[in-house]
Amino acid sequence: MKTWLWQPVDIASLVFFRIVFGILGFADLLGGFAYYHLWVDAFNPQNFQFRYYGFEWVTVFPEPFMSLFFLIGMGLAIAVTLGWRYRITAPLFACFFTYYFLLEKAHYLNHGYLFCWISWIMALLPAWRSWSVDVWRKPAEFTALIPRWTWAILPFLMGVVYFFSGIAKLNADWLLAAMPLKLWLKSKADLFLIGPLLAQEATAWIMAWTGALFDLSITFLMLNRRTRKFGFAFAIAFHLTNHLVFNIGIFPYLSVALTALFFPPDWPRKFIDYVRRRWAKAERWFQSWQQRLGDIIPAPTAFW
Repeated sequence: MKTWLWQPVDIASLVFFRIVFGILGFADLLGGFAYYHLWVDAFNPQNFQFRYYGFEWVTVFPEPFMSLFFLIGMGLAIAVTLGWRYRITAPLFACFFTYYFLLEKAHYLNHGYLFCWISWIMALLPAWRSWSVDVWRKPAEFTALIPRWTWAILPFLMGVVYFFSGIAKLNADWLLAAMPLKLWLKSKADLFLIGPLLAQEATAWIMAWTGALFDLSITFLMLNRRTRKFGFAFAIAFHLTNHLVFNIGIFPYLSVALTALFFPPDWPRKFIDYVRRRWAKAERWFQSWQQRLGDIIPAPTAFW
């Protein structure tokens, strides 16, 4: 097992996730800054905040320091995305995001808790060693291969999240009463186009059982090479539905990105090569048709 975990694999998947992770971290902090801080004024020292047990010492800052806190956090997320001084900016971003998560217990979302864990894990991984500003500045930092465990830990973590989410749904309320989905979906009845469908009781039952089936099976579907593409399509459909129906922030995008890591580590490189080949083929096709049309339609200079 130790040998397998230390076998060299392509760094492409880890770099892909570093970029997505940084973008999503920026988006989450930007949303919290714009909505909770500027619009709702939830991080006002004069207001009451619910504290996490053991973290009562985590308090909001007075202005302008609270706004500065968000701006620095977003700057660190951009640095992580670009791989700029990653060994410094990644752990700093983990500190900033964790502090932001602990500021208000009433804002709890499970994806925020997951993102905190991933932030600290990413700070320990060699995700800057390709396609990064650090490598551009110091080419000696570049590597095309990394130990397998530095890639495998991320899909493993997502598999744990999926499986125990399914276990949590194995209860009478969820499977035998479709609760609380019935309540959640009725509150979405005014949504454009899909609202009337969501208000139907049958929709709650379908989503309850489909959700449990998805969470319990998706990890095994993604681990099997023959069912992996079907599982990934299932995951995209599932998380797209969640995005359309529920207000759960970056979680659908984070989940799809983590699920994509179940594919072989070199899949981003192969995907880029595929797009390049298709683009080159499209260019050749366009040029050939341009030549054919040129034989039929004289160039403007022919009339001069």
